[in-house]
Amino acid sequence: MDPLQTSPDITVLDNGTVLTADGLALKGTDAVEIINVRLENRVDAAFHSWQVCRLVRRDFNFVATKLFHRERRKGGREQVRSLLHEVQLQAELLELECQSFEAPPEGPGRAVPLRLVSPTAAGLFKAFQKADAAFARLNHAVANRKLAENLVHGYTHPFESAFSDLKLYCSARNQSEKLAREMAEAEGIA
Repeated sequence: MDPLQTSPDITVLDNGTVLTADGLALKGTDAVEIINVRLENRVDAAFHSWQVCRLVRRDFNFVATKLFHRERRKGGREQVRSLLHEVQLQAELLELECQSFEAPPEGPGRAVPLRLVSPTAAGLFKAFQKADAAFARLNHAVANRKLAENLVHGYTHPFESAFSDLKLYCSARNQSEKLAREMAEAEGIA
């Protein structure tokens, strides 16, 4: 496969897989790139915890794209704001809870190029930055035997749960449409 270099930070393989400069797969870039907006922001986000870096690479573009469209539907803006607020709140609380742990040594982190197509996407990105700092502290504490690994989930679960709820909201319509289509096909009315 001959990779296509689309920017210094992104490589697209022949099979459509998008890779970051570090060679990590980045999902959903095609969906976020087709959104037409007057104002956008592109960032090369550095993540210092493998957990948040993985979440962002796997889910950020999907969720940001779905939120962009859901916000424009009648009644969608309030639901999106409520769920996003919960993610932001849990990220802030996680950050506060982890301040007592030593920060890891400064390093470049893993760069992930992102396109922020709305204030909602920017808010989600900021929440991920806060969570990343907290996860990095937790990882550092575990590595230095200041925290037992089995206790980490107790710290991170509220944030992970809030993001999971937001992601589920983004997936819900897709799932219900798929189920309706499958039922119609089974009944022979599709």
